[in-house]
Amino acid sequence: WEHDTANDPKAGIGGTRQVIWYTEAARYAKSGNRTDVKVITASMMSVPKAANTLVIAESTPEGCLGWFWENWGDAVTLEEAMAGKYGNGWIKIFAAWHEFEDSKLKRGPLTERYFDEHLSDSEKRGVQLYGWTQEQIAWRRSTIESECAGDENTFLQDYPTDDESC
Repeated sequence: WEHDTANDPKAGIGGTRQVIWYTEAARYAKSGNRTDVKVITASMMSVPKAANTLVIAESTPEGCLGWFWENWGDAVTLEEAMAGKYGNGWIKIFAAWHEFEDSKLKRGPLTERYFDEHLSDSEKRGVQLYGWTQEQIAWRRSTIESECAGDENTFLQDYPTDDESC
């Protein structure tokens, strides 16, 4: 086991690895000596194209540029891969924020203000398309306030509902 940082342009170089996990890969540097392309491609060379190897690149979104975004576009879904479509060799898996149990706010004295019955247009759309519950809407409102400086657009970028808007 070893742990490297994407801030090291020589991270992962040398040796033979069976597994690499790039976490928050979309947020790796896009310029300078430690670009996402340099770091990822250099370390990928240490994983043989053989059975019992695995490379995972996961991330929250970070705009339409860089290694992660470029590879996401040419990746295929698991269903497509099972049907024989290869793409670029990557399997894309998307999970929206509302699919996770921790994206619900429990009702209580300190959270009651997030349970307002009036829904914004985007909340109505979420209920219609994804079946958002009151607890999910309250969590979303709380997160927009506390983590996104009250900006819904920041929330939409960091907590997308589908792989296209992501």
